[in-house]
Amino acid sequence: MSKPNESKALLRERQRQLRRGIDARQRELLDHSIRRHLRQLIAAREARSVAAFWRFDGEPDLVPLLKQLAADGIELALPVVTPGPGGTMTFHDWRPQTVMLQSAYGILEPQGTKARAAQELDLVIMPLAAYDVRGNRLGMGAGYYDRCLAASRNSATPLRTGVAYSVQEVLHIDSDPWDVPLHGVVTEKGWLEFAA
Repeated sequence: MSKPNESKALLRERQRQLRRGIDARQRELLDHSIRRHLRQLIAAREARSVAAFWRFDGEPDLVPLLKQLAADGIELALPVVTPGPGGTMTFHDWRPQTVMLQSAYGILEPQGTKARAAQELDLVIMPLAAYDVRGNRLGMGAGYYDRCLAASRNSATPLRTGVAYSVQEVLHIDSDPWDVPLHGVVTEKGWLEFAA
């Protein structure tokens, strides 16, 4: 658990190390549970369009779930980032056959597919370094998700869903005015919905 005065940068690095340190066999079991709970959430919310992410830096592996969802006819999108100060992030259509190239950050991104506004999506699945029970999310620090989702900050859609291992929960994350909170988080333990 985080200390109340711990800086975001220190907390982020500590939580990323914790996430990366999960044993490979344990990670496989945790990822399987996370994918199962996500699939249940998507079905319960009757989501037909979902944005997700491609695993990076010890994040849960969602690719097997994405392939299942594609086979079920769910419209899928992945983030594409334009780096730099005030850089942007958009979601682009993804199917299992989509060409993927590494971004400036080393993350695979879809190439040559249509961009989609976040507001067009039913559910956005986001990676994170840490989360707290008030729905605060600590990402990588560049603010891409906050800027991308700012227009839907006060909307129930898209459902802003963090994905993490339960060890990434912390006591408190200081929120800034530009931070867009999560509606809930999925861990290997299931769906945790945050109060509005």
